[in-house]
Amino acid sequence: MKSPIATLCTPNNINRLTEVLAEHFGQPVKITTEIGKVEETANQNAIEARAERQRQAEEAITNDPYVKSVIAEFGGHIVEGSVKPV
Repeated sequence: MKSPIATLCTPNNINRLTEVLAEHFGQPVKITTEIGKVEETANQNAIEARAERQRQAEEAITNDPYVKSVIAEFGGHIVEGSVKPV
């Protein structure tokens, strides 16, 4: 485990995390730690994945032939922020 915060890598914190993970997985775990800059985090990956799904949803609506025809026929527009990924 790499952490930019030294206090997260103290023996007490690592022991507690080891206990919780072992209990959760039902088997012993071993954690090694390193203090340093973290390149990627699970949260960062989740944010990027949500942004990509949002972009794809907006692109799908914008390029949909039926939506294009309704917009053209009725002079409508897509309200910004109204498209949500499924």
